[in-house]
Amino acid sequence: MTLLPVVDALPGPRWGKAAGYSWIAIDMATEIMQLNGVPHATYIALKYGGHISAAVWFATASWRQKGAMRVVGLLLAVVLGGYSFVAPFDPTHFIGLLPSLVLIPTWIILAGREITRGRSLSS
Repeated sequence: MTLLPVVDALPGPRWGKAAGYSWIAIDMATEIMQLNGVPHATYIALKYGGHISAAVWFATASWRQKGAMRVVGLLLAVVLGGYSFVAPFDPTHFIGLLPSLVLIPTWIILAGREITRGRSLSS
């Protein structure tokens, strides 16, 4: 939920922001499903489907940026979106997502820096 203001603050097309909001909603729903004992195959398939929305948002929010934020965001979009399609064939169910453990926090830090920079320029 802490990413909701980030989706709003970063520039991007409305449909890209809608994908970001959708990803957050789907991710929260799948976490609650897991906590409530929904079968793994059900919630994980939905979670990976939500990663497609995440990939769209990361790509659209990063495309207009320069430097590291653009590179990290586009790479993250490829990792999340791509893994959603290969997940059924990955018996480990997570190895392909390991890069996202570094890419997501890095991108969030870069996004925060960009949002702060944009606000200080408009002040």
